[in-house]
Amino acid sequence: MLAVFVTCVAAFSAPAQQHGESCTVMRQTGPVTILRGGRDDRSTIGTVISADDQIVTGRNARLRLNCSGGIDATIGANSSLSVQQLTEADQSRKAVLVLLEGILRITLAPSANRNSFELRTPTAVAAARSTIWTTEVLPAGTSVFVVEGTVSVNSRQSGASVLLEPGFGTDVAPNAAPTQPVRWGQARVESALRRTEAP
Repeated sequence: MLAVFVTCVAAFSAPAQQHGESCTVMRQTGPVTILRGGRDDRSTIGTVISADDQIVTGRNARLRLNCSGGIDATIGANSSLSVQQLTEADQSRKAVLVLLEGILRITLAPSANRNSFELRTPTAVAAARSTIWTTEVLPAGTSVFVVEGTVSVNSRQSGASVLLEPGFGTDVAPNAAPTQPVRWGQARVESALRRTEAP
């Protein structure tokens, strides 16, 4: 389970601001709901997702999202993802997504317009510049696996961190440090990738 700054969207950090940057639904299968401004909207291809919107996928649903700054995200079934920040903060350009539950695959293309990217979860924060990785949030914690590039995974509670290289993963339980990176077995890798294939 990915070490990503996560809890509740409102409980994490200051409200996100949105200055024309957004995400767009590129592909989708199954029922997907967008929670925004106190209402529930159905997602369709072309739906624009802005800061503070929350995406909730149903059973057997899957959604591919393309965001400003070369961010591509595929959200698996029974998952909940919030777009928290896609704008400038503290003089640097940062993107922040929050995975509340479920599974997600992130692909980051190199971008001159993005200084950093963070994926947050209830137990951890995963940060990278350009790479491909999966993150899953379950009651037992967060798991992160790197396909390409490197990802830094930090525990929200302890502040401890590990650096993951391709083929390696870590688990972050509540109130615990990330486990030492280990090479995932084929079955676990195939399961994570299969559940986060673009629809």
